[in-house]
Amino acid sequence: MQHTYSHNKAYYFIENIAVVPLHTTFAMLNILQFILFAAYVVLLATVVWKVKWFALNFVSKKILLLAFLLKVSAGMALTLLYTYYYTNKQDADIYKYFEDGITLQGIFFHSPKLFFKLLFEINIETPEVLAAIKNFNHWDPKVRSMVYNDSRFIIKLNACIAFFSGKSIFIHSLFGSFIGFAGIVAIIKSVEKILPTFNFTALLLLFFPSVVFWTSALLKETVLTLAFGFFIWNATQIATTFNRKHLVFAAILFLLLALLKVYVLLCLIPPAAAFLFTRKQTSLWRITVTYIAVISLLVALAFAVDALLLHNNVALGIAQKQHDMQRLAIYMQSGSFIYVPSVDGNNTFSFLVSGIYGIFNVLLQPFIWSSTSPLLLVSAIENILLLVLIIASLAFIPQLSAHEWRLSLACIAFALLLFAIIGITTPVVGSIVRYRVPGLLLLLIPLSTGLTQITAAISTRVGSTEL
Repeated sequence: MQHTYSHNKAYYFIENIAVVPLHTTFAMLNILQFILFAAYVVLLATVVWKVKWFALNFVSKKILLLAFLLKVSAGMALTLLYTYYYTNKQDADIYKYFEDGITLQGIFFHSPKLFFKLLFEINIETPEVLAAIKNFNHWDPKVRSMVYNDSRFIIKLNACIAFFSGKSIFIHSLFGSFIGFAGIVAIIKSVEKILPTFNFTALLLLFFPSVVFWTSALLKETVLTLAFGFFIWNATQIATTFNRKHLVFAAILFLLLALLKVYVLLCLIPPAAAFLFTRKQTSLWRITVTYIAVISLLVALAFAVDALLLHNNVALGIAQKQHDMQRLAIYMQSGSFIYVPSVDGNNTFSFLVSGIYGIFNVLLQPFIWSSTSPLLLVSAIENILLLVLIIASLAFIPQLSAHEWRLSLACIAFALLLFAIIGITTPVVGSIVRYRVPGLLLLLIPLSTGLTQITAAISTRVGSTEL
């Protein structure tokens, strides 16, 4: 059978017959897809309810099931939002990776060999594969990266799910919701094991708005949450009760994280090193100083290695990424474009200035008065909640043990390093609120002590009022 492919189209030709992927004919669930969707909801809800692994110490099964159904609703809401409100599907991640995934899955029924070549990227320089790639709109991103193209991973995942989804984007979003939910539960279970007194962590991670919303549907952040959560969970198991099975899974998840977002993985290294350096310290103040010293030294060492051995390739790459993202935001006429100080690949000090500025952007943007859409307004309100939790948590620090403070600082340091990278390279608030989610997942762990402080104050006030 001879295959010929049209260029820059969402369809391809098999023996001169145009084959259009079925997803182009459905805007909403048809009756069969609706039945399938409902059956999957029941199946996944049963897994959450029945499977012992999902049981948590500080959240009942009913609350956990409610959190899952809320996550499913958030996934549907996100899909509807990008179907009927933000209607440019070429720029919406939820659609562009889905549509390319359906195109990839369609190739299987006409050439399984070509499908698996694309899936595993084997012999991708052959004319047949290069011709097939031209059918995808997002196989190669508009902004090039120095590392693996994680867009392809999401496209391939969509292609695999399409075999049993009826090619409905709503069912893809449902599976995305479950994937994100499982990753969050894995983080909560890790906290329960190593920080058992942080009993409000589960509620924050399960119900914090941006975590619920942006780790639903089949987005990069969703898959990253799964890999990140289970990596932390397996690492926790290894640290407490060593098991080879957990070591193997941790190694696999390490590689998956490197494929998805290598900078997220790199942001874990300095806090992990500081955590090990402070294992025998008991003074909260000395632990804090050691953390600052170790992380500063490692970051400086990274810049030195880049300058001496790599000739500033990494720094120049980040500077180019910043420049490309700014140009793309201007070209797309982004309504939430913000100022970010420019970085110079040959000037380390420029990274310090831009990084600090970026951290404040990621933590505080958008402001209430600059919110230009309902989504940004919700994010602005969420930022106020975040600031309240930060302030309340500061009052709780003296009550923490050395072990709790070391782990809290590790979470905070990871979030700040990640926020610095995001802040340097992302000049659009609408993207920032998504990209910061992995940092929030760990930042909310120490901030759960702030929620403890707030609820204690409310209980005291209510008690005194009743008296």
